[in-house]
Amino acid sequence: MKKIILTIVGLLFLVNFYAQSVSPKLFIGTTSIKKNICSDTKWVQHEVNDLQEYEQKRKEFREENKPNSYASPGGVYVKETESVIVYEFKVKRSGFNCQPTVHAIIKGPSLQFCEDQLKLKINKIPNEFITPPQIVFRWTGKAMARSTNNPSVKKTEEESSRLNDEKKNLNGSEAVSCPTFDFKISNTPSYNCVALEWWSLSTKTNVVDEAGNFKQSSDSEIVAFTVESRKEGNTVWTTEKYGNNGRNLHTLTGLEPCTRYEIRLTTICANNGHSNPSNILRFTTSCTKPGLLSVGNITNSSASVSNKRLSAAVTYPCNSAAKSQIKIVEYRTSTSNWQTVICNRGETCNLYGLTPATTYIVRARFHYGSTLYSDYTNEVAFSTRE
Repeated sequence: MKKIILTIVGLLFLVNFYAQSVSPKLFIGTTSIKKNICSDTKWVQHEVNDLQEYEQKRKEFREENKPNSYASPGGVYVKETESVIVYEFKVKRSGFNCQPTVHAIIKGPSLQFCEDQLKLKINKIPNEFITPPQIVFRWTGKAMARSTNNPSVKKTEEESSRLNDEKKNLNGSEAVSCPTFDFKISNTPSYNCVALEWWSLSTKTNVVDEAGNFKQSSDSEIVAFTVESRKEGNTVWTTEKYGNNGRNLHTLTGLEPCTRYEIRLTTICANNGHSNPSNILRFTTSCTKPGLLSVGNITNSSASVSNKRLSAAVTYPCNSAAKSQIKIVEYRTSTSNWQTVICNRGETCNLYGLTPATTYIVRARFHYGSTLYSDYTNEVAFSTRE
């Protein structure tokens, strides 16, 4: 009887150990990145530990992308017993002169199953694809046999290698323990920077030994910190060294707008030792849009559109006004489609070829490069002269 009980306890331990070792699961989100039927799509992937974390990632993804999406952002939950592929292709929209890039997802019991399903789909509806579908992401759950094409495995191996390196100091010996500090984002991230804050005082203190004599503590003296950052999904960290000033305020600059980032903090001590990395904080840089629009110099066939210059407070703490980005002005009548004018940085946009005695609607947004755009301004109406 005791053997049976011990066996059951052992099995429960193994089941619990196995359940922990096979985490994480996966969240994949897809959404359109413009506001019409010709929208391209984008996708993201985040490893998660449970369904609750998946729901949180899905909520964040929806909230971040819903304002600029043509279709509602969606998410797929991939368990540790499943595999998944993401593939992309171009599709022709009937009645529209466009060929947007689309991303789609197939999940199943194995990578081979997913790839076979994609082949069947290509053979069944070949006209759906203008370009041959290309697999851009493969993932195999950690409860299954590991595969060399599994990005999560590669990431784990790279992370292990990095952690092994970080355990050693410059002389190649094991690093002396150094305290790990928590830090916070001190305000709402701007479109190209974020402000960080943490407190740290010297760990050198005098202590009294058993004989009643004072002696200096052997704790490591903190001399500096390393702030590490990367785009979420990347494996390589960018590092910045920062001195120990008690209350530390640091601005991380040069970020891309509308982008999800990860940051963490490492303590450096006088003996070349350093701490374990802090917990990772995640944030999304903002998509600052142009200030209020105004229309002037109106004639029977032209008009000038300008926007109120944004104050430094809008982009604090970078003090870099969003006017440095490329501004795109769009205009239309109540019955026409939007027409686009790309403006020089910081200059007034001129609209030409307008129809006399006609009411137009105008709006603007910033283009941050690639497929990244800010939200639109409010729409402003004006009428050309007769």
